[in-house]
Amino acid sequence: MPSAPARPRPSASPRSWRATWACASPSRASTAPARSPWATGRSRPSGWWRSSWATAARRRKLGMDWDVALYQHTVSNLIHLSAVRPLPAGESWDAETGTYLLGRSLFENEAAVYTARGAEAGVTLAPVDGLGIKASAAFQQVAANGENGLCGPCSQAPQVKLFGAITYRTRQALELGVDAAWTSATTWVEREPSSKDPTVIEPLANTLPAYAVINARVSYTPVKDRVSVALVGSNLGPTHAQHPFGNRIERRVLALLTVTP
Repeated sequence: MPSAPARPRPSASPRSWRATWACASPSRASTAPARSPWATGRSRPSGWWRSSWATAARRRKLGMDWDVALYQHTVSNLIHLSAVRPLPAGESWDAETGTYLLGRSLFENEAAVYTARGAEAGVTLAPVDGLGIKASAAFQQVAANGENGLCGPCSQAPQVKLFGAITYRTRQALELGVDAAWTSATTWVEREPSSKDPTVIEPLANTLPAYAVINARVSYTPVKDRVSVALVGSNLGPTHAQHPFGNRIERRVLALLTVTP
């Protein structure tokens, strides 16, 4: 089974540079490419194909490690619901519910072909002993060929994602850390029956604002490799949701005690 091109591993040499390029020809597969916005969506193992290419470069030297990646994925034959098809009079009675059915909507393959292009860059720094800094950014754009109306896969994948983290470890076994991630706004397309005619399925656009996730941690290890205590805060930024119909994600603070026999 073909898989998404793997990113290069850093060389063990303190100063090195390495670049790779890989190409996968169109083929059938059962999972979406690793960087595809449809990796968690429904698909038919024997009914869609993908093609992809990726190139990555990484440089590592003492105290700094950075990498850059470019990629393109093409996916077709995604699954969607068909329009409601009227049933013959002899098949419209549903004994289980005791009602007459107006029609039936079935899953079928889309005719559209989707192409995702993106770039990612990241850097890790260790300027002084005990201090670690990480930062990364990702940009992605999805286009559809043959799509009529609203394009769900085009707008549901965020175009920009940013991440940053700082950690500091003291010689007194105290560790401090904070990280933050920001995701740009998206629009989720959900299919619902029309309020005027339930036999018509309409795509409705639901906007999800941009949101940030902030986490922090303070830990102390009085007995090395044996006992540690920590105070952890997650989702310390504004309350937000990660889906227009999802639950609100609020702040959480935990006190942890870890004992290793």
